Amino acid sequence: MARPSDPDAVLRGRALFDATCRECHDGPAWSGDPTALARIDTHPELARGHARGTGSYRPAPLLRVREAAPYLHDGSVADLEQLLSPAREAPGHRFGTELSSEERASLLAFRERMPREGGL
Repeated sequence: MARPSDPDAVLRGRALFDATCRECHDGPAWSGDPTALARIDTHPELARGHARGTGSYRPAPLLRVREAAPYLHDGSVADLEQLLSPAREAPGHRFGTELSSEERASLLAFRERMPREGGL
């Protein structure tokens, strides 16, 4: 696995974040406007149920994301590596699980270097 001290991995991770994540996770808190359910590929009942019912998904802020574990609405995902793992079967945010192991490692290395005060 790439380490945050590996500058090449951090650069690859930032490029990957910019290409695949920034469209939804942008702005001061690294969150964003509601995104269509089909784009995120989350569990349909979560986006269309009585509690939410909008048919869209509001991207979770990534500001201080390291301190927000466990993840998803039910706390079923222990860490970000598991969130991006294709082996994860819990519903919600399937976007990104198609990344290769090297891409996941680079993205996680970049995540360790993300500014903690928001904005890029």
